[in-house]
Amino acid sequence: MRKPSNRGTPIDGSRVQAWLSQFGNYRLRVTKERVAKWLSQFQDGDHDLAARLLDAVEFYGQDRLENAFRDVVRRLPGWHRNASERRGQWRFVPFSTVPGESGGHMVHTFRVAIGLAHERYDSLFCYKHELIHQNLDASDSVVFIDDFIGTGTQATNKWPSFEIEALLPGSPNKYLIVAVAAKDGVARVASSTSLQVEAHRKLKAGDNVFATACATSTRPRSPSTSRRRKLQPTWDSGPTAASTIIERSLKNSKVMSG
Repeated sequence: MRKPSNRGTPIDGSRVQAWLSQFGNYRLRVTKERVAKWLSQFQDGDHDLAARLLDAVEFYGQDRLENAFRDVVRRLPGWHRNASERRGQWRFVPFSTVPGESGGHMVHTFRVAIGLAHERYDSLFCYKHELIHQNLDASDSVVFIDDFIGTGTQATNKWPSFEIEALLPGSPNKYLIVAVAAKDGVARVASSTSLQVEAHRKLKAGDNVFATACATSTRPRSPSTSRRRKLQPTWDSGPTAASTIIERSLKNSKVMSG
């Protein structure tokens, strides 16, 4: 989380301009009018918190996402872009249960980031239901791709429906890689699934604007559900955390290159 302005800092032109610069690379243009409309949702007593949240947001556009994935993939033991230097077989899979979820969008970003966008690398990528046909064993690796882990609830709830153990009877190594993850969420996923999580950026409790450990929050009490929803900038198509916005490219959500 970026360091926000001090409490009571005026919401003036220079502060608004700093927000516009922060979101300047977002695919939908963020304007003064959009910011003003978003701030107008709040009662006067909440304006300071809303403004400080905008100060603190970390925005992950395409360039930053690609850098994150390049960093994470280097940590996977046995992986190499050159097939002759890899250990075992590798498959990369969107961590999605239905089309349109973030995992599908992230696979395209991942392929571009690590130089696997060409069709000659298509054999490295598949969908979950295709894993049963990949003949993977304990020397191989499956890497699920997504953008963010918050509480870990979504990942752990999704895991049983994946029926991964049945799809992977050979018990290969199983990883979940993301750009950003909350530490508590990583611990929850690790304890509830057979996934090993690798994240480029790990958020502490203080990075959650709704946590008591967060110094950004103006009030000691936790905001209501309706107030939490307002605290997510509505110009983003799919905010993933109050202090982190990850851009999900709609250019290509297919796993294969074609």
